[in-house]
Amino acid sequence: MKRIKIAIYHNLPGGGARKAINDIARGLEERGHEVDAYNGENFHSIGTIKKYGIQYLLPVNLWRYKKFCQKLASEINRKNYDAAIITNSRVIQHPYLTQFLTIPKILISQEIFRAVYEKNLAEEIVFKRHYSGFAGRLVAGYSFFTNLFRKNPDFENLKKADKLIVNSCFSKENFLFNYGVLGQVAYPGVDADIFRPGPEEKRENYILSVGIYHPIKAHDLVIRALSLIPKEKRPLLKIKGWGDSGIAEKELAYLKNLAVKLGMEKEVIFVKDFLKDNIVDYYQKAYLTVAVHYLEPYGFTPLESMACGTPVVAVKEGGFRETVKDGETGLLVERDPKELAKAILYLLENREAWKRFSDNGPKWVKDNFSLEQTIDKVEKELYSLVNSKH
Repeated sequence: MKRIKIAIYHNLPGGGARKAINDIARGLEERGHEVDAYNGENFHSIGTIKKYGIQYLLPVNLWRYKKFCQKLASEINRKNYDAAIITNSRVIQHPYLTQFLTIPKILISQEIFRAVYEKNLAEEIVFKRHYSGFAGRLVAGYSFFTNLFRKNPDFENLKKADKLIVNSCFSKENFLFNYGVLGQVAYPGVDADIFRPGPEEKRENYILSVGIYHPIKAHDLVIRALSLIPKEKRPLLKIKGWGDSGIAEKELAYLKNLAVKLGMEKEVIFVKDFLKDNIVDYYQKAYLTVAVHYLEPYGFTPLESMACGTPVVAVKEGGFRETVKDGETGLLVERDPKELAKAILYLLENREAWKRFSDNGPKWVKDNFSLEQTIDKVEKELYSLVNSKH
């Protein structure tokens, strides 16, 4: 097949979305394509108020970022690339780069602009918990104002892409409903050479919850569910989280206080900055992984866990409905602490079911969510786009 010269752009913090685009870049390079990566890390937004953990993106910031993207696009346009792959930005969900590139361009987006299109969810689970009083209402109001200010350019930038790739069928529906744009699904893959089962003797009696310290990850639901399990049967809970924003600090304090309130301060272990630790080791040692994030568009956590032979209990929402095979690699339950506790206890007491889920997990991930399949899909879309422009 023809070798393609590709420019890839992102402006992402560490996490699943950055991991996904780095995996795609590496996979395309390994197939012989020429790949140059660009990012927006030399663009610094102004107006950050660390105390509240919210980056206030004033109109001048959007103007500055638009100019940055225009300059970067001019540089990319001069270098005779066959195509560009663009993904999300921490400044605005879908970057202005799509407006200025003259080469064929694919937008790989991990999620809709959730702060705008799920503002009621943010209002209920974030601002009611952490931003009370007059000052809190000001923070919430200004946050919603700035998000709404970004809504129209975000929409226009997305519409300028020649193709849209999304990470799940759930995301495909979300993009169609909120933007009126139909995307193609390419599940981000899991590297089976890294995420694989460990020795059985490494298993410990704890369950794992992974995700940034933020209300949307719902670590508190896991704590409440464990409190309903009889103490003599209750495992430890390890929460592997990260985040240095004001919201992360507030959420971590809230979770610690909740554990104390429920008499579980010795049974909940909080670990920060999991990206600096060996997350594979945690998956391999855990008895179960619990994933209860609100409307997670995709979620690497269940897949990485299952690839390591660790069954998953997840809420029956968002992308988890696609990644967890209910009754075969894990259990899907309603968002209810009693239902969650019941599912956890079932797998704690039913070793036969646990072993079956554990054995099925790695094969399920390898057959349906491999890196090879991801690269196959992206490469196919690249060839289709490049050929259509000639």
